[in-house]
Amino acid sequence: MKIFILIEQMRKAGNTNAGRKQILPPDEISYSAEKGYLGGPYDHMNNFFNAIRHNKKVEEDAIFGYRAAAPALLCNDSYYQNSAILWDPEKMKLVKK
Repeated sequence: MKIFILIEQMRKAGNTNAGRKQILPPDEISYSAEKGYLGGPYDHMNNFFNAIRHNKKVEEDAIFGYRAAAPALLCNDSYYQNSAILWDPEKMKLVKK
């Protein structure tokens, strides 16, 4: 419950960053992958098909995907609802307020 009190206090305080110096963005941003890298979808599908061909476990199973996707989706929900959503990563469930 303390987190909700803190969030409410921050909301009431408004923009406390007024007057703070801002970090300037870099002059140029450049992204590049390693030479020969075929991309995430290739790696993902290659892992999946090799697991099927050789009767092995996939590296990223359903639990891995859920652990990655659920918090990201909850971030979106939190943004659109304009309220904090608490997530228990060990139980992989929402924490009730």
